[in-house]
Amino acid sequence: MRTLFLSLLCLFGALTVLQAQDQSHGIAYQAVARDADGDPLSVAALDVRITLMGSSGAMWQETQSVTTSQFGNLALTIGDGASTPGMTESLDMVDWSEAGLSFSIEVDAGAGYASFGEVDVQAVPIAMYALNGQEEEIAALQNQLDGLGSDVDGLVSDLQSAVAENASNTAADAASDAYLLGLIESNDGEIAILQSSTAANTADIGDILGVLEIDETGITVENLTITGSLDIPGSFSAGTALFNNLAANNADFEDMQAESAQIEDLVFASGLGLGDLSVLGDVEVEGTVSVDGNVLASEAYVDAGDAANAQAIAANSAADAQDELDGAAALAANAAADAATQADVDANEAASDAAEAANAAANAATQADVDANEAASDAAEAANAAANAATQADVDAN
Repeated sequence: MRTLFLSLLCLFGALTVLQAQDQSHGIAYQAVARDADGDPLSVAALDVRITLMGSSGAMWQETQSVTTSQFGNLALTIGDGASTPGMTESLDMVDWSEAGLSFSIEVDAGAGYASFGEVDVQAVPIAMYALNGQEEEIAALQNQLDGLGSDVDGLVSDLQSAVAENASNTAADAASDAYLLGLIESNDGEIAILQSSTAANTADIGDILGVLEIDETGITVENLTITGSLDIPGSFSAGTALFNNLAANNADFEDMQAESAQIEDLVFASGLGLGDLSVLGDVEVEGTVSVDGNVLASEAYVDAGDAANAQAIAANSAADAQDELDGAAALAANAAADAATQADVDANEAASDAAEAANAAANAATQADVDANEAASDAAEAANAAANAATQADVDAN
């Protein structure tokens, strides 16, 4: 016999009018069905019999068929089942003013109904008790509700119109939001670049302001490094100046003063320099250079530079030739290694073929021995049969 029990969750949680037109009523009931081990009965078909007991015995009874959920929960409405003949026909006809009422719950899981005790009715079902003898008042209230039907319909129509208008506005807002979002997403790269540039420029401005000293006489800079272009309309003076690349399409320096200046590359499209000019690297002049002082880049210095360049070119040529020789030697070594590897492969294949031939010969010899043994066995069996026949003949003769 299958054993189970119910964990009561809510027996008389609510008493509601389920259908105002036919005045049917019910009491919501929920429970959890478990087996003897306490595990929920998942998706189990159960028959439930509910009996309303009074001081004189059973007053009303019904049966219902339910299926538990995957967690063993069952839910039903007392009053919706099939009433037992011979008792009060419905809950509406019960005298709820009587004291001592209780519900008896029985469950059939396939082996007959088993009682799960009784539960006292602690509170009178007010809605059902109030209905007794109040049919005329209820009918009058129903007429008043029916009279309000048109007003309710108008209110519902207005609400539906408002909801539709709100939905239209919401759709328009959503479209606008989607358009703006598309613009933002399509410009993500540019926005990221601008943000990065802004951050970098902000850092650069902070560094510049950290080394600048501004007063009424001008701007004083401790150390200044410029990677871009610099336009100075007035005079420029520096204790130490280092230029990686100084270029000007039109440069006119009336006074260029530097205690120590290093310029790797100085290019003038049209330039005029007054004073002393010391150049450590190359000077490219498209126009005319006028120097009022001394030019320290002598012919000997230029020749020495040319000789150093020629020596470097020769060294590079020798290195290239050596690289070509080394490459040819490496190719020859690789070819020799490939030939040796192929010879090993050929030798291994020949040895493998010889081994396979030897195995075939051995297998043939083994098969010949097997055939000979089988022939000898057959001959022995024939001799034994002849001996047995002769023996049997002697036995029969005796």
